[in-house]
Amino acid sequence: MEAVNDKTNLVAVATERYFLFLKQDYGFAESILRPHEGSLIIRYVNSKVYVNVLFGPPEYEVEMSFGRLDIDDIEGEYSFEAGDLVQLQSYKIWNFEQQTSDALENQIAWFASLLRHCGAKCLSADEPSFAAMKARREIAITQWRDDEAQKRLTAQFDEAWRAKDYCRVVELGEAAYGHLSDVNLKKLRIAKRKNTGVKWLIE
Repeated sequence: MEAVNDKTNLVAVATERYFLFLKQDYGFAESILRPHEGSLIIRYVNSKVYVNVLFGPPEYEVEMSFGRLDIDDIEGEYSFEAGDLVQLQSYKIWNFEQQTSDALENQIAWFASLLRHCGAKCLSADEPSFAAMKARREIAITQWRDDEAQKRLTAQFDEAWRAKDYCRVVELGEAAYGHLSDVNLKKLRIAKRKNTGVKWLIE
């Protein structure tokens, strides 16, 4: 645990160093929370925006999130992360120079530089910037949900095939027709032949 505490202290010092611009340029106030040993939350807040730097179990990796107060931090909404910033146009012209050989400290420096140079409009609570990020996030979430639904459907299709439940194979195959692999399309055709006399939506 001593090694973990050493890392926690390093994160605290490095975060205060590299995220100092939030206090100097944007008027953020800083608060440091240690929910339990080996865990750290450093929170920056001004009148409109918050930024969180987190470190702790189980991965003991640094994470950063940010958003608008009373908008993105309420129940049912979500904060934004580095992955949202790399989608912005400003990311294409941003260049990060490694600050140190320590991987953990360098990650903190990377987050800070990314936020400072690519998230400047967000730190000023620019509504169009947040709206664009949210739209991209919602598209990604919808795509992820669709992919997960197709995975479940494919798993059910394979299970029905192994059980030789050909009626069920056809039912599921028609529901997922546009997403079936060549192998599963062949299985679907076989299942239909074994269910002769039944009219299916897709012949």
